[in-house]
Amino acid sequence: MIKRVFFFLLFLSASISFSQNAVKSFFKLSRPEKCWVIFHPFAALKVMDLAGVATYRADSLKCDKTFDGDLNGGQLDAFRHAYWMALNVQKISRKKAEKLGVKHEKGNYLDFKKRKNEDCTLPDSVSCAMDLFNNRAGLEIGLKNRGSSEQELVEAVKSEVLNGNLKKIKKDQHGNLIDCDGKLIEKEAFKAKWNSTKCLIKSNE
Repeated sequence: MIKRVFFFLLFLSASISFSQNAVKSFFKLSRPEKCWVIFHPFAALKVMDLAGVATYRADSLKCDKTFDGDLNGGQLDAFRHAYWMALNVQKISRKKAEKLGVKHEKGNYLDFKKRKNEDCTLPDSVSCAMDLFNNRAGLEIGLKNRGSSEQELVEAVKSEVLNGNLKKIKKDQHGNLIDCDGKLIEKEAFKAKWNSTKCLIKSNE
């Protein structure tokens, strides 16, 4: 444990040399994510800005009519998670990147218990399953495209989204949540509930 603390302190000092914001970002992480950073301080330094890069790229696609423009459960949400993991696995091992994704989702469960929103929505079981699926898909995309430029990686992930190889949450044409039978899900039906009747579908449906 002493060794872990030493490496964590080294991580903090190295982070400060990069940016004061890096240390602030650490304290904003969920408890599971903080544990990942403490156990993988040098890997954390390599990927600490990549979540922001993935979010920026997803936001930049909102005006692309090829996609549904949905950052919360839609194609762009799927893109963001897959691209984030594809970027991560360019910098660190698959195992470490995958664990980071799992820790992030565990953090979302803790946020749910605290009634803390993610992307303006309370996390739930189906959203978590979607993210984990797309994270794993992103790892595979990243491994298949090692050495690719950032833009090439963007195109690879976009292709997977449009080919239906990722997952999104089923909604009607007005953006309302519907179950797998096409029935409207009333907000009260999943409000403050972890287990949800939301429906996962292919990203090109």
